[in-house]
Amino acid sequence: MPLIALATVAILVVLFVYVRPAFWVALIPVVAVVGFAIWVAWDESVREDQVTLTATLDIAGCPAETPLRVSFLNEARTVLASTVFTVEARRPGFSGVVLSRTRVESARIIPSGGGWSGCFALPRLAEQVPDLEALTWEAEVTTARWN
Repeated sequence: MPLIALATVAILVVLFVYVRPAFWVALIPVVAVVGFAIWVAWDESVREDQVTLTATLDIAGCPAETPLRVSFLNEARTVLASTVFTVEARRPGFSGVVLSRTRVESARIIPSGGGWSGCFALPRLAEQVPDLEALTWEAEVTTARWN
């Protein structure tokens, strides 16, 4: 990020010194819009990193058709309006994914500093798994919408 800012300043200095002032003045809104777009993209990625998801198989606490419990913790300073996330399961000690669900949505509104836990359907099986309870579960945010 600092490298982009430094390059932007260098370009502006060169334009100010070697180009007509009218062109430079016209360039200011363009630079402002590009800078704002970069800031928005950076801010979104920082906020998504502040949402922690954990996934576990909860046969006792969840209905039979939705036995996967996913817990959300919103550590961002804004309200989380909805989340799209992925869920994967692996055998302990192995890197290969045996269960995968790539687009799971939650429209639950979670306040700043708040958390929530919900039950979801299992991902599709990539291979036959004899013991679902022995798997290691992971959930990761792919998209978050903020209020």
